[in-house]
Amino acid sequence: MPEFATPQQLIRHLNFHVLSPPESHAWGLIWRGRFSCLAADPTAEKTCFRLRNVSDRAIGNADEGRSDVTADTPTADGEKLDSESLWKELLHAYHTETERVQVRSERLGWRTSRDGGSVHFDPYGIVLICFERDGKPIALTAYVAGATSIGGVLRSHEAPDDAHTRAGGRSRMRRHTGPDQGDVRDRMEARRVTTWNEDQKIYFLVFRPAVQFIRGRQPGSPVPGVSEDSGVPIGAGNSWGRRKRVEMADVKAALPRMSQLDYDGWRKYLADAECESTSNSPSRVQEKVQ
Repeated sequence: MPEFATPQQLIRHLNFHVLSPPESHAWGLIWRGRFSCLAADPTAEKTCFRLRNVSDRAIGNADEGRSDVTADTPTADGEKLDSESLWKELLHAYHTETERVQVRSERLGWRTSRDGGSVHFDPYGIVLICFERDGKPIALTAYVAGATSIGGVLRSHEAPDDAHTRAGGRSRMRRHTGPDQGDVRDRMEARRVTTWNEDQKIYFLVFRPAVQFIRGRQPGSPVPGVSEDSGVPIGAGNSWGRRKRVEMADVKAALPRMSQLDYDGWRKYLADAECESTSNSPSRVQEKVQ
C-alpha cells in the first residue's frame, strides 16, 4: 500500500484536495454515503472550513512530536466532536484510497512508470502519483484529475462568509464567461442532473472531465498538489519533481480510445477494475470506516 512520507504530508494533501472546493465536490460524488455532504450539502464550504481547522490542529500536534496526530477537540462542543469524527473518517478514506487507485489502475493497465516513479489513473478519475524508496511505494499525491482549482484552495482558507461573498461575484461573472473549468458543483448546476443516478453523475461530472484533462496534458504540464521541487530527492542534486510532469503526459497513452469510454464502456471498465464486487462499489469507503 502506498504510504505518504509523513503524517503531515497525508493531512496536507487531504486539505489540498478532499477539503478544498471545488475538488471536494468530486470526492463527495465518488465516495457517497456520509461523505456526500461534500458534494450535495449547501453548506459544504463551511463543512470543509471546519474540517481544515481540525487538520491544522492535527498538523500542529505532529510538528510538536506527539505520537497521536489526531486534533485535540473540547469534549463539551458537540459540533467540534462531530467534525473530528468526520475528519478521522475522511483521513482514513483518503489514505486507503491510494491503495485502491493503485489496484484498479493496474487491473486496467491505466498506469505508466519511469525513473522510479509511477502515475496511476482509475475509472473514478483519480490520479495517484508515487515513487519508490527502498523498494516501497511512497505516495506524492492523489487527486481527482481536472477538478483541482488553485482559487478554490486559496478560498478554502478564508472564513466561509468571505468565501461566499466572493462566490457571489464569481457567479455573476460566470453568466457571461461560463462555469470555471474543473468546478464540479457549477457543472451540476448548469445541467439537468435531477434524473441522473449516482453512476451517471460520477461519469458525466467527474470521470469524463478527468479523461479530457489527462488527454490535454503535455510534457511540462504542472501537477496539482505537487510542487516543482517535490522535496523527495531520488539522486544527487536531483528530485522527481520534473520527471513526474512528463509521466503525467505519458499516462494518456495507456488509456483506451474515447469511443471506448462512453457511459456503457466506462461501466464495463469500472466493473473490471472492481472485479464486479458489490462490496467495492463507490460507497465501499463507508464500510471500511464504520
